[in-house]
Parts: sequence; structure tokens; C-alpha cells
Amino acid sequence: MMYFLGQAANYRGKILKHLFACGKKADFDALIKHLASRYQVSESNVLLYQNGRTALSCGIKAVVPKRSGEQPGIVITSLTCYAVVEAVKKAGFTPVFADIDPKTLHFNGATLEKALKQHKNIKAVIVQNNPADLDSIQAVIKKHDLILIEDLAHCAGISYANGKEAGTVGDFAILSFGKGKSIDTISGGALVLRATTLANIDDDQQEVRA
Repeated sequence: MMYFLGQAANYRGKILKHLFACGKKADFDALIKHLASRYQVSESNVLLYQNGRTALSCGIKAVVPKRSGEQPGIVITSLTCYAVVEAVKKAGFTPVFADIDPKTLHFNGATLEKALKQHKNIKAVIVQNNPADLDSIQAVIKKHDLILIEDLAHCAGISYANGKEAGTVGDFAILSFGKGKSIDTISGGALVLRATTLANIDDDQQEVRA
């Protein structure tokens, strides 16, 4: 199922109430609880940030291995936004663009394999702006022992062709709540960790508390 881009379309008369809403600690805790349940992780593995870009950068730092002094690559789709590129760079990695499939507007297993042959020392793959051919992508990821990152900024709520919900299969997933995103609350972001815990997050990466 694909939700309409921008959940405001589903508010049905609640737009003004949302516009003037002011989140409290209880709302903060409720969001963490909801995301943990939705994406099948413990509440301690859900972190909230000021935007999705920061969540992505912090997730990469926490999960993707990197030796001191090196700048390995992370594969991203060629049809992407500046924020994703900057998040990868901020984390100390090099963005590697994979050609898109005209049918899905996303790379698939074949184009991912091509990118891996052209660029050495790839450590992770970001899947975003779904639907994507997840099965073929995961086959290549498993073959090369790579990290899978799911970017749900524009696709929260959809399911892949194999029936799995986006955000439930990667090593971690990020959401953006900025303007024009699937879940539009003007600003904010979330990191949902499946491959690590809070112990792996540096002090300067800690979540934004209410």
C-alpha cells in the first residue's frame, strides 16, 4: 500500500489543529513507542533528531564500519536529493551513485553490482524513494556483506513487492518529518536502529530530547 505523499491529505479537518500543536514529553515518548512497535525494535533503539539528514549521518557513523583515515563508499540512487549526499559526506563516507532502472526510478541488483565493480571499498547501500526491487538488491548486499540502510523520508508506510514493510528489513532506517515529506510536521527526524544499540552512539550523536 502506498500512502499519499504528505500525510496532511489524510488529516480530514485537523490541519489547523496540527499547525498550532506544541509537542510535550508525553508526545515525544509516544512517538518513540510507536516507531519501536511499527519497525519491530526496542524503544532504546529509536532516536529522535532535528531532521532526517542528521539522523542518517548519525546512523551511518554508528553502524557502518570505517577504519581511521579511510573514506569508504556508500551506494545511493542517482535520483536523490542533496540532503542524502551531504549526510553521507558528513559521516565521513563517499557517495557512490548507482544508475536507476527506468521502471522503478531506483537502482536494482544489476545496477548495484555494476556500481560495486566500478568503485572499491563500498561498505553500505541506501535504499530510498521506493518502490525498489528489494529482493535483487538484498541478494547483492548479502553476496558482498554490505550494510542496508532504508531512507523512508518519502515512502513511510509502503510495502515492498515481497510484502515486507519499508523500514523493517535494513540494518537501520531513518525518517524525516520535514516539509514535503511523507510525514510532514515541518521539522524533525528519527533513527531506527536494528543492528546496534545506544551504546554505539557517541555523545555528540545523542538524540534531541523534548
